[in-house]
Amino acid sequence: MDVLFLGPYHLFMLMSLMSNFTESVDVPEWVRWLAQDSDGTWWGYSVEPLRNDNGWYENEVGRYVRLGVGDAKGWESSLTKVKI
Repeated sequence: MDVLFLGPYHLFMLMSLMSNFTESVDVPEWVRWLAQDSDGTWWGYSVEPLRNDNGWYENEVGRYVRLGVGDAKGWESSLTKVKI
């Protein structure tokens, strides 16, 4: 699992993490984990998500936010811890 460091404004280019994704995304301050589902959707989570057959879910605790869509290749190993 990779660790991604965010700047003070929590704005970064996700294209370094997500293939075929070219937007800048405002990542909420509370996001501590990033993960991609099998359909290519990227999500931010406040707590470490759990994996199911098609993606990741918030484990009924914490918050989550949709960040965008990219190429889903390798989504199974997309879980990334965010440090600020």
